[in-house]
Amino acid sequence: MNKEELERSQEELLEEQLEQFEEAVGRQDVEEIDQLYDHLYPIDLAEAMEEWEEGQLEQFCGLADDEQLAELLTEAEVELQVE
Repeated sequence: MNKEELERSQEELLEEQLEQFEEAVGRQDVEEIDQLYDHLYPIDLAEAMEEWEEGQLEQFCGLADDEQLAELLTEAEVELQVE
């Protein structure tokens, strides 16, 4: 596998994990949220969450622990921090 294929593969894996994370939030599956969170960088999650609906963000905030919220807010754009 060359460098370009590896990068594409990593991007596809990231997208899949972010989609799984969003679905886990929708199902309120805290265990899966925690497992996926441990494998993702807060910056990647924060960027993905910028595209979420406000209701999804509120739902996540109700499921996440304080440490997770703090890490994500540190990485998030100001607009997401205000919401």
